[in-house]
Amino acid sequence: MIEVYGVRADRDLTEEERLAAIEYLTPERKAKALRFRRLKDQEKGILTGLLEAYVIHRILHITEYTIQTGSEGKPVIIDHPEFHYNISHAGNLILCGVGDRELGIDVEREDRYSKRVVERFFQPEEIADIQAQEKETEEKAVFAKYWVMKESFMKLSGAGFSVPIQSFFCDRRTGEIRTTEAVPKEWMQRLIEMGLKEDHQPRCVFLPVDPGYQAAVCMLMNRDGNTALADDERGAGSKERSEQESDIPVRIMNSSELLDLQIHPPSKRST
Repeated sequence: MIEVYGVRADRDLTEEERLAAIEYLTPERKAKALRFRRLKDQEKGILTGLLEAYVIHRILHITEYTIQTGSEGKPVIIDHPEFHYNISHAGNLILCGVGDRELGIDVEREDRYSKRVVERFFQPEEIADIQAQEKETEEKAVFAKYWVMKESFMKLSGAGFSVPIQSFFCDRRTGEIRTTEAVPKEWMQRLIEMGLKEDHQPRCVFLPVDPGYQAAVCMLMNRDGNTALADDERGAGSKERSEQESDIPVRIMNSSELLDLQIHPPSKRST
């Protein structure tokens, strides 16, 4: 099963909250957060670490763990190979996708729309779809949908932007990803090791998030359905869903709610 948890960086943290929250972060998360010069960016880094700790504790019921990262930064918890998760953030929204299978997640603000990026990196079919929208707000939304599909797919295997963004096609209506011969062989081998085959292909599912944002989770799924879950999880006879629908549970908290869950009462979350 796939689940998504999130937090909104919707207010400034007090000095007391900052100091208390930092103690719950892994050493790596703490160092990463404190590297930022702007206080606002530090606080987002702290909330990211708190969300990570919350999800790990909620799902695995452990308070001590070691996290390793791959060459592209995909996190892995030592001694828990069955536990997969991925984190993304944009603007004031931070998301963490978690499940029992490999996944990639991405969130983006619609106002990051760039015609230059579209013309340079998108496929002709994708460009035509974006330009066919009647209103600028719709153009921005469709652009963001394609962008989160692309990034979540690249994050699926942990390859990130080492995969040429023009080496695959996205279909926002079905969520399907189609690769081309331009995809690096070593990356395709990684997908094959994850379970890629003719009837088990990468597919993205859009998530219901805050207005002004688009988000998607990408994973390997059977070709005979458009839902987020495999047939054995969603039951027989499920109908196909539109791009707006998702079986994935999404819970997005505000900063105060996450702080209350993690630092009251205090307890050690990670090593």
